[in-house]
Amino acid sequence: MAISALGLGLLLGAGASASAQGRYDPYYGQDPYYGHDNSQPQKNEKRAEKSHQNSENEQLKAHQRYERDQYRNDADLRSHQRQEREELKWHQRAEENARKSHQRYERDGGYYGNDGYYRNGRSRNRTGNILRGIFGLP
Repeated sequence: MAISALGLGLLLGAGASASAQGRYDPYYGQDPYYGHDNSQPQKNEKRAEKSHQNSENEQLKAHQRYERDQYRNDADLRSHQRQEREELKWHQRAEENARKSHQRYERDGGYYGNDGYYRNGRSRNRTGNILRGIFGLP
C-alpha cells in the first residue's frame, strides 16, 4: 500500500511540474516566460561570453609567458605577441557584436514573437508605410 501511494505521489508530482512550465503558442501570443524576467537568458549569455573571454585572455597570457621563457624577449617576439593580442581583441569584439545582434533579433521578435502576421506591435507601422506608399500620404 505504501509503495502504491508513493507511485501515485510521484505521478501526480510529475504531472504538476510539467503543466507549470507553460508553453509557447504562436497564434495567441502566449509568452512562455510570462511573469518571469524575460531578459534572464540574455544576461546568462552575456555572463557566459565574459567567462569565455576571460579564459581566452588567461590562455593567451600563459602562451606568451611560455614564448618569452623559450625565445627570450627580443623585438621580434614583442611584435609577434602584440599581433596576437590585437587578433584576440578583434576576435572578442566580433563575438560580442554577434551576441548583441542575436539578442537584438530575439528582442524584436525574430524567433518567437513575430508569427508572420505582425502581431507584436508592428502592424500599425507596416500598415502606415503601405498606405503611404499606395496613396502618397505624408
